[in-house]
Amino acid sequence: MADKTMNLEDMKDLSADQFLREIIQSHQSVTVVDEKGHTVEIRPIGLTPLPELEGSVPKNWKDGIYAQ
Repeated sequence: MADKTMNLEDMKDLSADQFLREIIQSHQSVTVVDEKGHTVEIRPIGLTPLPELEGSVPKNWKDGIYAQ
């Protein structure tokens, strides 16, 4: 469930940049509702960094793929 609900009319004076920055900074999801009642939920997500793996790639790895 969204933390905040807004109508499209409420968003007319906001730029997309301003709107998205507010969502990111507040860490709250927003549901936007149009005149017909259609909704979209926008929410920030926190991505975790990918792990660094040990290993190496052989120098001519592309040659092996295309040789088949």
